[in-house]
Parts: sequence; C-alpha cells; structure tokens
Amino acid sequence: HLNKDWLPGGFLGVDVFFVISGYLITSILLSEIRDQSFSMLKFWARRVRRIFPALLTVVLTTLAFTYLVVYLPDQYRIGQQAVAALLSYANVFFWAETGDYWGVAAEKSPFLHAWSLAVEEQFYVFFPILLVATQRVARSMTSRAILILTLASFVLYVWGVINYPSATFYLMPTRIWELGVGALVASFHQQIKTFESFNRILPFFGLLCITASYFVFDVIGYGAFLAVLGTALILYNTIRTGVSELLSWPALVHIGKLSYSNYLWPLVFLAKRMGVFSKKSEIIVLVAGIYILSLITYWGIEQPTRRSSKVVPRTLLVWTGVLLVAMFMGYRQRYCKNDFFCSVNLFRDGIHTTAKRLR
Repeated sequence: HLNKDWLPGGFLGVDVFFVISGYLITSILLSEIRDQSFSMLKFWARRVRRIFPALLTVVLTTLAFTYLVVYLPDQYRIGQQAVAALLSYANVFFWAETGDYWGVAAEKSPFLHAWSLAVEEQFYVFFPILLVATQRVARSMTSRAILILTLASFVLYVWGVINYPSATFYLMPTRIWELGVGALVASFHQQIKTFESFNRILPFFGLLCITASYFVFDVIGYGAFLAVLGTALILYNTIRTGVSELLSWPALVHIGKLSYSNYLWPLVFLAKRMGVFSKKSEIIVLVAGIYILSLITYWGIEQPTRRSSKVVPRTLLVWTGVLLVAMFMGYRQRYCKNDFFCSVNLFRDGIHTTAKRLR
C-alpha cells in the first residue's frame, strides 16, 4: 500500500488470510457440531461482536472526514461505498463500480478493502449449513463436500483469471477455494498421518512459497496458488519447528492481534487526499498513525466487545444509525431537498442502482 515496488505481490496477503480464516472457523464449527453445542444464532452473534464494533467506528470516522474535506460529488460515491461495506456486498459493488482493483477509480475508494470482508461474510452464510447437514448424514461426507466445493471453485478461478480477471478477483465463487483449502486442513487434520521428519519440512516449504509469491507475482493470477499452498502447509504442521518459533515471536504476535484494526483504517487513502504522502518523514508519521489507531481500536473497541452478550443489540442499533448516515451521504442528491433524509427511497435506490449495473 505504501509502495508497490517494495512488495509487488503484497496483495496476496488477502489470499493467506482467507486460508487462515477458513481453517479457524471450520475448526471451531466442527468442534461445536460434534459436541452438539452449535447454534447458528450464537455463531452470527460472535461474528457481529468480532467484526462490526470496529468496522462501525472506522466507517463513521471516515464519513465524518469525507463530509468535511472531500468535494461533494466524491462524497456521494464514498457514501455509496460505505453502504456496500455495511451491507456486506462491497465486493459486488466495487466489481460493478470500479472494475480493476489496480485502476484509477479504485485509488479513490476509502472502503475498497471491504471487498475481502464481504467475501468472508457471504461465504459464512451457507458454509455452517453445509457443515451441519453433512455431519448429520456422515462425518466422512463433510471432508468430501468441502473438497468438491474447493475443486469446483478452483477450476472456476483458473478459468476466470484468463477470461474475467476483475470478477475473479472480487467475487465470492472464485474465492471459495482459498477458504476451502483452510477448511480442508481443519477437517483432515486428524485423518492424514505423515512422517515426523517430513512434517518438519512442510512449514519451511510453506514459508518459502508465501515469500516467493509476494516477490514474484504482481497481478492476479497463479501466484495465489503458491500463497494458498504455503499457508496450508504451515497450518497443517503440528510439530514445533523454526517456523513456528518465528511466528510465535512476540512482536509478530502483537502485529497479528492488531491486524484487523490495521486492515480497517484507510489512512493511506486519507493521506493521499490531503496530499501528505510524498516525503519519507510523512510516510513514517503515517505508519505511526496507523499503528496508534490500530492499538486504540484493538484495546478500546475490539477487546471490550468480543465477549459481552449485551454488545449485539447495541451494535445492531448503531449499525442502523451508521447505515442511515451513509445512505444520506451517498444518495441525498437524488431524493433529499434541503438535506432532509428519505431513508426508504434511498435504500431502494441503492439496491436498484447496484442491480442495474450488474445487469
């Protein structure tokens, strides 16, 4: 994000994230399903507590900054992007609205990064249902169903990279295979045995694959396969190795804890808007600012809200309020005179506009 030349394939970190996310969520879901403690309501309550308090803080702050600093025509677009981020269809919206992830239009989007969050949320609408259904029939069916889903998505991805690279980058069907690989590692973990000596090599080979993908590939393509394979090999290993020691280094663990808050804050976009992104000193201040905001968000919002049962209804109430603000900013030029807010018409217009572009 700071300089593409420093790490050409740095965008593949999202692919690594998808594998890790698929692994963690599948491990948790399978454990709960087998213990007969799984509840779809509790699952989504955890998702709400984990994702939305920090997201709402960032969205509202960004909209306030936009209202004060950004020109009116751009305010409309940013408001529409915020609506897409809050309703978890940002990937579809940006595919239809901005197209190329590396294009000029994408550079003007403070919520562009929300596309990956939307992919994850869309995946977890149906994935728990698949796990519950297959576990009730036979446990062996779960791994087979995930494998079939993963292979089908991977074939679609390979075809899409050649024919429709932009849609392949953004849309959930061509990203399922990455989440699916993580899910396969979780479901097969106890079923496949390997020699200890071979098992010790896997994470080193995995780290090599990820590192190579970051430096060799600079556009969407088959570099994702290297990043996904490398992540899967590291996750599969259960033996203490030099790689696990490296990844357990306190400084890296600390960065990992802040990663979600770090991901959310669009400070690079805001800095470019204000024209303070050219000097080395400004970049250092920017990085420090991202770190401080991430730290505040993690300890002040993420941690206090992750386990409190009272957070969910309050979060949904705040979510509604922030959504209305975003809709007001995004669509008021069409329906609102003198800044009066017509919520029903605005919501309908937003859905209609997106559907029209998709057609």
